[in-house]
Amino acid sequence: RDDIHEAFLSLACGIICWRRLRNLSLS
Repeated sequence: RDDIHEAFLSLACGIICWRRLRNLSLS
């Protein structure tokens, strides 16, 4: 289903952005 796929993509993007911001703040 498209809605599940879209939710999964948005979740993945959120995790990637969060980890990237965390790496920037740590360095």
